[in-house]
Amino acid sequence: LLAGIERGTAGVRGHRRAASSLLQGGYYTLLAATYRDADISHAYPLMRGSAPVLVALANSGSEPLLPVQLLAVALVCAGGAVICVGGGGLRSSRRTLVLALLTALVIAAYTLVDGLGVRRSGAPAAYTSWLFVLAGIGVTISSRRRLQGGLGAYLAARPWLGLGGGFARAAA
Repeated sequence: LLAGIERGTAGVRGHRRAASSLLQGGYYTLLAATYRDADISHAYPLMRGSAPVLVALANSGSEPLLPVQLLAVALVCAGGAVICVGGGGLRSSRRTLVLALLTALVIAAYTLVDGLGVRRSGAPAAYTSWLFVLAGIGVTISSRRRLQGGLGAYLAARPWLGLGGGFARAAA
């Protein structure tokens, strides 16, 4: 399986896959920290709404936005402002806002890295498959460290958790 994946990404140096995997690890870490601080209904729209705006702005020099795309960016910005300052928004702290925006920055960064990697690979499915493998290894290592060596016992007590998480990740 991995040999077939490797043949499909021969045009892509491993540094893009490695960079994307490290960024995804940073994303998971920031996401967990943000959710410890804030309600998901406030933090998630800010993180996921800001990231496409950041990607659009980063790409605007090489791929100019059409007027309808500029309108979409403006609407996303307005929605984020409403969440932050209106209707209760991110009430918890400035720290929460910083964590949410840092998470959005990391989402934008791995989106840009993956966009370049997929385009240069010539094999989008193979490139993405490698990312799943590398992310799985990273999550396993960080989970093992977080659970202080108790990962095996944790998963043995919850056998469907790992399989279900892997299936959900692949389906997404």
